[in-house]
Amino acid sequence: MTREISDFALSDAQIKEFHENGFIGPFDVYEPEEMASTLQALRPKLINTKTAIYGQRKAVSGSTNLANYDRHLDVPFLADHITRPEIVGP
Repeated sequence: MTREISDFALSDAQIKEFHENGFIGPFDVYEPEEMASTLQALRPKLINTKTAIYGQRKAVSGSTNLANYDRHLDVPFLADHITRPEIVGP
């Protein structure tokens, strides 16, 4: 089933809530089964930070976690996730 961008538009009440609280949610983007299988396939990529834009060498445990920063640049699923219409749509 293809959904239209307008299917993800916020209601007037949600817009009011956003202005009052600074966020909206929680809301579902994935079906639980879909996310479980995606996470299972993605976990090895997330653990391996060799292709991360910031390497482990620059990470300082306890104060930064640069090796996991900007992972959307080397993990296509994360890039796709942060641009989903349900998240960034009108």
